[in-house]
Amino acid sequence: MDVITYSLRNGQARSDQYYRDVAAFTDQVLAEAESRIRSLVEAFQSYLQANSREVSRTDAEYTFELLTLGVWCYHFWRGIILCQREWMALGGPSAAVFRFPLRRPRQSRGQASNAN
Repeated sequence: MDVITYSLRNGQARSDQYYRDVAAFTDQVLAEAESRIRSLVEAFQSYLQANSREVSRTDAEYTFELLTLGVWCYHFWRGIILCQREWMALGGPSAAVFRFPLRRPRQSRGQASNAN
C-alpha cells in the first residue's frame, strides 16, 4: 500500500500549477507588505548603507526578511506569554514544580574543619 502524506500535484499530472499558485501568492503578499512596511525597509536600507554592513539588496528581499522576523517574533513572544500563563496557573513563584534545590551556603575555611 502506497501512503502519500501530501502531493503538490492536486490530482494533476505535474506540480506546475502548484508553483504558479505559490508564485502568485508570494507576489500578493510582497505587494501588500511593501505598501505597509515601506518605511521600515527604507530605514533598514539607510542604516545598512550608512554603516557599510552589506551590499544592497532588493526591496523584496528586505521585505521578506522583515516578514520572516515578524513571524518569528510573534511565535517567540506568544510562547513566552503562554508559558507565563501556565506558570502563574500553577502558582507562580511559589509553585513547587518550579522550586530548585538550594545550595548550602559556602563555609569559610576555618568553619569547614569544625563542621563535624
